Amino acid sequence: MGIGFLELVIIALAGLVVLGPHRIPELLRQVAKFYVHLKRTSNDLKSAFDHVVHEAEAQLKDTELPKAVISSNIPTRPSPAPVSQDQVPEQATSKPASSPRANGTASWDLSSENNPKESE
Repeated sequence: MGIGFLELVIIALAGLVVLGPHRIPELLRQVAKFYVHLKRTSNDLKSAFDHVVHEAEAQLKDTELPKAVISSNIPTRPSPAPVSQDQVPEQATSKPASSPRANGTASWDLSSENNPKESE
């Protein structure tokens, strides 16, 4: 699926005819310099990314709790105290009032002026 040997020969011959024998070495030097610059930039970017990742891992490792605290069954947060039924406020135990959305009439004006079905 790539470029074969015959295609490379044809491209080289076309380049020789178009550019001439004196410009091909200059062009190859420029292509090589561009490739080296691209490779160096890619390596710099990769090393900068790796450096940031290693710093983040080190910072995370410093902020983690010691393994003894993690492995113990000591809760890190106090659990809420149990609430008995007589401590619950009356509003929390009563049924919520029925809203217009609950019975299907949410934001509908049921007057005959605004309801096209009743005016027909």
